[in-house]
Amino acid sequence: MDARSNDVATLTDAALTGAALEERRKAAQGNPYALERARELENELRRRAGIVSTLGAPLEFARPRPLPWWRFW
Repeated sequence: MDARSNDVATLTDAALTGAALEERRKAAQGNPYALERARELENELRRRAGIVSTLGAPLEFARPRPLPWWRFW
């Protein structure tokens, strides 16, 4: 499926993820236009489902470390 010929809003989540991955591969080979397109597709994924990594796995949010019950000064 050629993601460039389709509107981003009409792609399914699976097709959008595959297109973003394919554009990332092209960008890794040095195509600057593919990097722009990959960012556009990934932004749409983030808008739909939250934060998504370039591999398609959700990122875990960093948890703040627990503070000690005493203060060292």
